[in-house]
Amino acid sequence: MRQAYHLGAYPQALAYADSAARYAPDVPDIPYYRGLIYTRLNRFDLSEPAYRRALEIDPTYRAAWFKLGNDAFLQGQYHEAIRLYRKELNLIHTSDAETRQRYREVDEDALPLIWMQMGRAHALLNQADSARAAYVQAIELDSTNAQAYAWLSELAESQGELDEAIRLARRAHDLEPQNLDYAYLLGSLLNRTGQAGAAVPLLGQVVQHRPWHEGATYNLGQALIRAGQREQGQAFLSRVDTLQALEAEVAAAQAAAYQQPQNRRRWLDLADLLLGTGRLQEAMDALSVAHYLEPGDLAVQNDMANLVLALGDTLQALHRFRAIVQQDSTFADGWFNLGVVYAVSGDYEAAREAWNRTLQQAPDHPEARAYLRRLAEAPPPR
Repeated sequence: MRQAYHLGAYPQALAYADSAARYAPDVPDIPYYRGLIYTRLNRFDLSEPAYRRALEIDPTYRAAWFKLGNDAFLQGQYHEAIRLYRKELNLIHTSDAETRQRYREVDEDALPLIWMQMGRAHALLNQADSARAAYVQAIELDSTNAQAYAWLSELAESQGELDEAIRLARRAHDLEPQNLDYAYLLGSLLNRTGQAGAAVPLLGQVVQHRPWHEGATYNLGQALIRAGQREQGQAFLSRVDTLQALEAEVAAAQAAAYQQPQNRRRWLDLADLLLGTGRLQEAMDALSVAHYLEPGDLAVQNDMANLVLALGDTLQALHRFRAIVQQDSTFADGWFNLGVVYAVSGDYEAAREAWNRTLQQAPDHPEARAYLRRLAEAPPPR
């Protein structure tokens, strides 16, 4: 159940949960994971009773109140989210000694996260002082909490405290230099305060990895012009209108999918848009919902496996493509893509066999013929 959940295989995860519950109906992890799955599927009407069932089984069970708070947060119910986060805090602080010892490591990791999320809810309610206090509490519990520094930076920026915002953003970036969100936050602040030379490499890093990012593209264009590279800067600025239109299209598709979570077509449309802009992980999330709504659609499973491969997990892609052709041995695209994964992995004989199986099902498949011809003309070294 847990493995299927983490792989985004939600129909299988729910099936395992049902099976586990038949053997152990009083294990709170089972409804808790059901709640996690339904949250991912934007089915808050189903996730809430699942989390509450975990708490009925074990009133000391950790994270269920927190997840209920996150569900409220995702629906824009920030006052309710804060109330539920406080219930999680209260559970941690009022448990008896034996329970606290049992959950000691869990609680140590959870407390900064709870305070951070509470601060975020306060910030979105324009309660700046309460938000700041919550973020500071999170940092006192974990001084390496980069996200708390970043959100404190955003809070400082919103109040015009730009020097403090830069200091905090730099701290977040120093803690996690590969995090593109923190690179954008620091880069945009440096650009805003006239430090274009320092902003360019940070914003360039974001645009390189997220070419759809309208804010980073705009700020990079501005920073390059200010740094004396007018032609390059104008080239980036010329993309902004197109990116704004694409972002508006994606936002509209997201809103439609969230409003109609059982409408499979909405999720497929959203996945197509996200793929078109290069947002692979987000596209994977949307396809996972579509897969849940119709588990037998091999084309969606094939797209998901291709995304797993594009995201760099060759082994998981191999497992997914094998599962597809096991379900339907006549599915030509599944055999073709299985051959690609074998070739990437260096197993050329298996790739040859998979591409031959492709041609058995689709004799005119051009890519399979081309790849087999390439293997015949220049067989790889053994």
